[in-house]
Amino acid sequence: MQQKRVGFARWRRAGLAVALALAAGQWVAAETVPPSPSVQERVEAQARAQEAQRRQALDQAAVEAVALLEEGLRLLGRRELPTAATALQRAESRLSELARRRPDLLRAPVDLDVVVRDLIADPATVRSTVREAVALLERSQVLRARRLLADLGSEVEFRTTYLPVAPALAAVRRAREALEAGEVDEAVAAIQRTLDGRVVVEEVVALPLLRARELLADARRLAARAPLDEADRRRLEELLAEVRKQIELAEVLGYGPEASFAELRRALHELPARGESRRAGWLERIERLLGELVPQR
Repeated sequence: MQQKRVGFARWRRAGLAVALALAAGQWVAAETVPPSPSVQERVEAQARAQEAQRRQALDQAAVEAVALLEEGLRLLGRRELPTAATALQRAESRLSELARRRPDLLRAPVDLDVVVRDLIADPATVRSTVREAVALLERSQVLRARRLLADLGSEVEFRTTYLPVAPALAAVRRAREALEAGEVDEAVAAIQRTLDGRVVVEEVVALPLLRARELLADARRLAARAPLDEADRRRLEELLAEVRKQIELAEVLGYGPEASFAELRRALHELPARGESRRAGWLERIERLLGELVPQR
């Protein structure tokens, strides 16, 4: 089982991934084949598109206000009071502009951090790891269990930082008043409370579900060419086998409610009974079920 925790700039995959299994309390190596390059490229493109959408949603006035507050805090620490006062005045101006432009906005997005945890593993290996972790917890070996579970994720995590607009504006005004009264420490405290009041919201997109969706789309397009020759039928079975594996991996990793995965399993189990002429339509139904588990932007 190979797990990588990187940003998009370093998201790369080797030709063969290494799966780690637990045997007698030790990690041993086993090979598992990663998704095809075309599927992986499409998944990466989707994740990058979601990152771009979230970055575009950042409010530039609020971003500039935070940068000015941080600059003001540094300047106050160096007792460069006139320059600090200018930075705070500019921060207040940006926040006032934002409040006028969007009076109903409670908090503004000001930063985005993206982390990719890329796991290529057989679902059985992950289940074995989870069972071992549970056994360790039952023996109160919490640290060892934590180490086992720490890498059990295959996802893109988007961490968006928000600035509460009205509290930040009020705090900046208090900081400016304190600074004008010569109360530098009070001004510092007001700015620090504002910066500490930022809120981080985490959104997770499961990579196995994205891969399953792309594989299903390939399978549906292939099934639509019915009647299929022998090579196409083999290819379709390979695609569906990988779809099942990715969905099972997502379920083992906890990326959705059990009922949703049960419905997907039933739909996939019923697929062979649909016959070639009806498979494309049934695959489209499975795609819709899978889409309920994948966040849309």
